[in-house]
Order: sequence, then structure tokens, then C-alpha cells
Amino acid sequence: MAIPPLRKPDSSWARSNMEKSNKFAQHLANVFTPHPRNTNDDEIEAYLDAPCQMSPPLKAFSPTKVRHVINQLNPHKAPGYDLIDGTVLKNLPRKAIVLLTSIFNSMFRLCHFPVQWKYAQIIMIAKPGKPPTEASSYKLSTQGQILCYHCHW
Repeated sequence: MAIPPLRKPDSSWARSNMEKSNKFAQHLANVFTPHPRNTNDDEIEAYLDAPCQMSPPLKAFSPTKVRHVINQLNPHKAPGYDLIDGTVLKNLPRKAIVLLTSIFNSMFRLCHFPVQWKYAQIIMIAKPGKPPTEASSYKLSTQGQILCYHCHW
């Protein structure tokens, strides 16, 4: 779906994809501002940089829970960075589900997450009934990971 030209603050138009992406980046930077800096930043950064913070361990994944999350995926959603969609995941054999479960549990135990999983594909979707020429008329959508659902159980 092509995004129509967006109006810039100076009332000119962002017509090229580069201009539109810069306009969206500017809008999102204004919307998602960080919290004010705290005086304990060094202490917080040291804590966050620690390989495994001292906290209760997360409950381990089970193959049943992994299968349950996969079954809840919408097979019609676009695939993520790895090009694996819900239909492929829903057709995995039990042995593959057990392997995925083992990988997820190892990642939590070792506090290691692949760099590729730290990136997201961002898609701007027009809000119904809003003027399509304004950057604020679009909502943000990202491609998620199965692993993210574990934190909500």
C-alpha cells in the first residue's frame, strides 16, 4: 500500500519515500520521548549491563505452552525478518517444538538473545477516518516474536 504525500510543518509536501520516512521518524521521535534523566544513571546502566540481573528466574517454557502460542498466531499476517509465517509454525512437528522450547529456555538461562531478534520491521498503518496527509494519522505496527509472548503468561 502506497502512503500518500505527507504535509510537512512548513506546509510543503513530503513526496518521496525518503521524505515520508523522515517525517514519520520525526513524528515518532516526538511521540516516544525518553523519561527524564535520573541522577542514578550510572547505577542503573551498570545494573542493566550485568549479564544476569539478580531476580527470580522466569518460569521455563514448556513445549505445550510454545505450541499454544503458535496456535494463537494469525496465519494471514505477514512474515517477519526471517520470512517464517504463522502457517509454517503451525505445521511444525512436535520434535521441532521441543527443539524451539529448548532454545528458548537456554536463551533465558544464559541471558543471551540473538542480535537479529533485537530488530523489528516497523510498518505504519493508516488510522481509519483520519486525514492520510498527516503523520499522526498512522499507527505503528511491528513484527513480533513467539518468545515475547512468554513474558505475558
